[in-house]
Amino acid sequence: MSILPFPSFLDDVKEKGLRKAVVEGVNETVERITAGMNIQDIREAMRGDAPSRRPNPRLQPHADGFWMHMRPGYYHQDMTGVYPTFRLGWLSTYFVVFETITGLLLMFWYT
Repeated sequence: MSILPFPSFLDDVKEKGLRKAVVEGVNETVERITAGMNIQDIREAMRGDAPSRRPNPRLQPHADGFWMHMRPGYYHQDMTGVYPTFRLGWLSTYFVVFETITGLLLMFWYT
């Protein structure tokens, strides 16, 4: 037993044996490097097989990135002021009106 608050590699070797501890350590390292895909998932992706785990680990980083983009954990103070918010709102309103007017003109032009 180690004095560390978490199990060490030597504890895993004592419990599981050298080969299994090394394989699990490599698998955990690969999973951390490839954003959630372990060795089996990479093997399936290279062969073109369907993923065996659910939820699909190939899509997990993209799904997490989407939600963090929609609601980030941090906003810079300068980006929450009146000016940037008003500017983006005005720009989107301008383009909605512009697209509506040009769309109506094109509808009359092509009929």
